[in-house]
Amino acid sequence: MTLKEGDFVRIHFTGFTADDNEVFDTTKEEVAKQHGLETGNVDFAPLVACVGKGHLLKGLDDALVGKKCPSTFRITLAPEHAFGKKKADHIKLMPLKVFHKQGIQPQPGLDVTIDGVRGRVKSISGNRVVVDFNNPLSGRAVEYEVDVLEVVDDVTEQAKTVVSRLLRFDAPVTVQEQQATVTLPFELPKEIQETITKEVVDSTPITSVHFEKAKA
Repeated sequence: MTLKEGDFVRIHFTGFTADDNEVFDTTKEEVAKQHGLETGNVDFAPLVACVGKGHLLKGLDDALVGKKCPSTFRITLAPEHAFGKKKADHIKLMPLKVFHKQGIQPQPGLDVTIDGVRGRVKSISGNRVVVDFNNPLSGRAVEYEVDVLEVVDDVTEQAKTVVSRLLRFDAPVTVQEQQATVTLPFELPKEIQETITKEVVDSTPITSVHFEKAKA
């Protein structure tokens, strides 16, 4: 079949930098090991995404429309369709004491997290540190090799895909008739519940979402 916007699809992918062919991301464990990527806490498995709903980089999302399933393809993405262009306002000059308070001894090339935002130290001069908070791949063209494996028609898996993407962790989801129930160890704020409900209803045949707290 031919993929269209709104289809849920299971894919394997490997991302390369276009200029030097360096692998920076993959869903395949054997590829990660071959290229020296971190494998310790990574769950390698095909990814499920809803085509055209922003579950993937824009260029990759757009490329899936019209592709055959199953199929394999490779595509080059310009920075604006991948990780974006570098932004000057994402490069910050920060006091050295900010790092020392967190027990960090900054050095050029060191990856740091400041106020929940990841960045990379560019240089140090006296008591000032220049940190680049742009994505390390911003401003670079990238390539993706994609294996389109199958269309996912199971409504429960569709709902779980949407919920897990928004929560950034796997949450138990059950579906009965056209209602999904999401079970969590804590209570979500109402506005987050509304956001999740809207995306699930917009993306799947489900008409309502119920949130419940897991029993202790």
